[in-house]
Amino acid sequence: MHDLLKEMGQQIVRHECPQEPGRRSRLFHHEDVFHVLKNNTGTDAIEGIVLQDLPHMKKIRSLNAEAFSKMRELRLLKISVPPIFSQIYPSPIIEWLGNPLEYMPSDKLRYLHWFNCPSESWPSSFQPKNLIVLSMPGSRFKRLWKGLVVLHNLKLLDLSDSEDLIETPNLTGASNLEKIDLARCRSLCEVHPSIGVLKRLKHLSLNRCKCLRRLPDKFCLESLEILDLSGCTGLVNTLDIQGDMTSLQILYFSEPTKKELPSSFMSFSGLRDLTLSGCKNISIFPSVICSLSSLESLHLDGWSRLQKFPDLSSLECLMHLKAY
Repeated sequence: MHDLLKEMGQQIVRHECPQEPGRRSRLFHHEDVFHVLKNNTGTDAIEGIVLQDLPHMKKIRSLNAEAFSKMRELRLLKISVPPIFSQIYPSPIIEWLGNPLEYMPSDKLRYLHWFNCPSESWPSSFQPKNLIVLSMPGSRFKRLWKGLVVLHNLKLLDLSDSEDLIETPNLTGASNLEKIDLARCRSLCEVHPSIGVLKRLKHLSLNRCKCLRRLPDKFCLESLEILDLSGCTGLVNTLDIQGDMTSLQILYFSEPTKKELPSSFMSFSGLRDLTLSGCKNISIFPSVICSLSSLESLHLDGWSRLQKFPDLSSLECLMHLKAY
């Protein structure tokens, strides 16, 4: 959007109620957001809140989580405070009184992005059935919801950099998920079996989940295009592919302990980009790679025991090769 159009739209919203921000449909200026959340002046008029690009400030703002309870028409909430603040000012610039998710109306909510959300638990009362985007990177959750929560509209689940997360929830009720990002969840040790049978999932990242021990026993993701398992050095089981996974185009994979690659690689006939790192125990190049006829890019990292470099002439589509 052009800056002039954006400014015009913001001016129109400000004129909805110049004196009281809580009666406007959208809040995007940090002082207005602070005013409403501190003084509990929210109303049904509020449909969207965006809090980002904060100026450098040392003043600590104490905000009342209960203020969300009056925003029954809230459809969009985006709170993205850059991590630089925690480096410049050791004390937090925002303190929350209460768990925001306990008070947040969920019926109308479509988009929820909250970087470093202060909530440590997922209230049973918070069931945003119309949610499309759930993005909470850097959250403090150990777990999300318990049991089955129906989220048929959910397309994106982002919990990346949530260092306290130890397990993923049951995603059976979120059957339309297209992307799950769990990158750098360093305490994650278990993923729910439902993650392996999401028919519409296109992108799954478990990058650097070093405590993860097992993948789902059943892995049948027929729409999956990108799978990132790089840095998952604690895995003790391999991919058990069941069904068609010819949609997979990009695979990042670490196999630090096994002496051979899983035979399931045979099912990745549509793979175009393959990165294999940390395969220091493999001395004979796996023939399964030479059967990937669509492969265009091959990156081999850490193959220190490889005795002989293979003949890759069968890979007619290969254009990029990097090995060290």
